[in-house]
Amino acid sequence: RVRQTVSQRIADLDFDPRVKAVLRAVTVADKSGIDGRFWSLLQALGINHLMVISGLHIGLIAGGAYLLGALLARLVPASGRLAAVLPGLAALLLAGAYTALAGFSLPTVRALCMLGCFVVAQLAGRRTDGARPLLFAAALVLALNPLAGLGSGFWLSFSAVAALLWYSQWHRPSMLARLGGVHLFMSLVMIPIGSWWFGGASLVSAPVNFVMIPVVGFIVVPAALLAALSYLVGWPLEPFLWQLAAWPLQQLLPMAVDLGGTTEPLMFQPIYGDAWTMALAIVGVALWATPGGIYPGLLAILLCLPLVLPPVKPEGVPPGQTRITVLDVGQSTAVVVEAGFRALLYNTGGGDPAGANMARSVIL
Repeated sequence: RVRQTVSQRIADLDFDPRVKAVLRAVTVADKSGIDGRFWSLLQALGINHLMVISGLHIGLIAGGAYLLGALLARLVPASGRLAAVLPGLAALLLAGAYTALAGFSLPTVRALCMLGCFVVAQLAGRRTDGARPLLFAAALVLALNPLAGLGSGFWLSFSAVAALLWYSQWHRPSMLARLGGVHLFMSLVMIPIGSWWFGGASLVSAPVNFVMIPVVGFIVVPAALLAALSYLVGWPLEPFLWQLAAWPLQQLLPMAVDLGGTTEPLMFQPIYGDAWTMALAIVGVALWATPGGIYPGLLAILLCLPLVLPPVKPEGVPPGQTRITVLDVGQSTAVVVEAGFRALLYNTGGGDPAGANMARSVIL
């Protein structure tokens, strides 16, 4: 009920429909306002992941709550034990509230489970690294929903965190160099993973995300959540906070729409590859992150090369024979029958005809 109330409140605001759609998506995980055409543009820009409440958003909220808890521990007289655990408890409490507001989506549950591991370890006086909480979160998510492993959200969410942990094992430079290196590494590692699930990758995701991640993470999401809280409790700051959350989107989305209207086909590159090609590319990107001079870099390039090469054109059907190809288009069956100089396609799969669909990402 609370999610529906907040979503309806955002829908009633006097903003551009796309701005309201983004606010609803990052506040209560309501993506009903994002139509297929707009989603296709976000995918071409490589920022559609920002429209899904994910571990990035949960981490930002948890970080802010941790700082708030640390401040309360200094201001409020408390025992040494309580003062030590108060920041972690505050982070877990607010992160849990945001996870509930997001409808307990898979990426948010994963982030909350990992955060819970760190907080419980702190309460128990034990140390923990990043890999064990990640594995525990994966086991818990699959125990709660065994079919989660069949969806793209499971693999994208856990692969992204695993890639970050892998990078952190090898690089500890200055803060600026670390941010730039992490951003470039994540842009590269998501190319084969995203291509496996979506049939291509954005060519402009690195620079676009470099701007949009801080804007959405540090301005839009905090202001929108404070505005939603103000609306629920009746604080007078609510209109100002909605304006603050919407202002960056009002400036950037029209430019993105104008850019996509002329260059969208050039921004998203279809990538075709089988499981072996994708696996080699992932190993290559992982190898690129390891130090060791020029030779690991050259080997990484060789491993990634099959992913960017054009696919081998299948041989023609010999005279007098028929070739039948069955394509994986989800909960449908697409069959291509080729004989002589003719081809018949049965079923194009599902999806939005005006946006993301199986005909575009699989059959074509």
